[in-house]
Formats: sequence, C-alpha cells, structure tokens
Amino acid sequence: MNPGYNGRNFKERDTAGAREVAMVNETFQRRFFPHESPLGRHIGWGDSGPTNKEIVGVVKDIKQGDLKEKPKPWTFAATLQNPAPGAVTFYLRTARNGAGGPAGSTT
Repeated sequence: MNPGYNGRNFKERDTAGAREVAMVNETFQRRFFPHESPLGRHIGWGDSGPTNKEIVGVVKDIKQGDLKEKPKPWTFAATLQNPAPGAVTFYLRTARNGAGGPAGSTT
C-alpha cells in the first residue's frame, strides 16, 4: 500500500457504468467522519441531482495555492467515470531541484 493512502487508489475498472467511487482527503475525514473510517460510506454531489459515490480511499492533505493556508476538505472522483468532464486538474508531487527554484528551473 502507498504510504499516502488509506484504502485503495482509483483502478482501471473505475469507468463509466461501474460503481461510482471517490477518494477524500484527511481533512474531509476528520470533519465528516471524526470517529470512524469513511471507507465504504457514500457521498454525493452534482448539479443534476446527487450522485452516490462510495469512498474507497483517503489521501493526505494537499495545499492548493498558498502554502500557509489550512487544508480544506476535498473529494476526488475517478476521471474515467465521467465521459465528458468539464475540467480536470492533476496534482503532482515533485522533488525540489538543487538550485532551490521550482522543479525544472535552470536558475
């Protein structure tokens, strides 16, 4: 198991037509499931009515934008389960280069 996960990651079988799944971050778990595991529980959201996604994994918190901000509750849906996503964001963890600048920086 990846040390950044509790539960499982998204799999190739998590496609349109399969049971809908989601992952949540640690802050989501602390806020909505403070005394129990969220794994196997169901959540939903959507403009055209709620979805019914099973929580299959918990990931570590991330910072989005300001590194000083407190982590916010996040949910993550399997991209392959949405045949026409409006937008997709990818988060990558990289090692900082020796110069102290952003990864890939030449300064």
